[in-house]
Amino acid sequence: MRQPAPWLLLVLALGCAEEAPDATPEGALSAFLDAMQESRYDDARRADAYALLDEATREELEERVARAEALGRAGLEPWEMLAMGRFRLAFEPRSMSARVEGGEGVVVVRGGDSERAEVPVVQEPGGWRVRLIQADDVDLPSPPP
Repeated sequence: MRQPAPWLLLVLALGCAEEAPDATPEGALSAFLDAMQESRYDDARRADAYALLDEATREELEERVARAEALGRAGLEPWEMLAMGRFRLAFEPRSMSARVEGGEGVVVVRGGDSERAEVPVVQEPGGWRVRLIQADDVDLPSPPP
């Protein structure tokens, strides 16, 4: 029996590879929600959730760490700004669909009856990311020098 060409095996293996969760806006949001849900039992999952946040949100969380350190709280990591154990879904997501224009979009999450939420997402070099905080949303003073 004749052996398949090695390049054909590589193409078949790549074709069967799972798509990264953050390859789509819906996948990124779903992975973020899963990580946050699991963070109630596994504190390390907050770091996974943090990795799925967009750069602007991560920067804001880093600034919050700096403010906390200026007030005497030392040794915090930015993902620790995501409230451990306080995350709860307002409703159980039943479906998600994205509206995307360019590298930005909104994931529309639907639950039962009229339950609906819109979550902003942005495409970054590593994949789609969830935008929780926009720079315009925060107007806090900087920590003292």
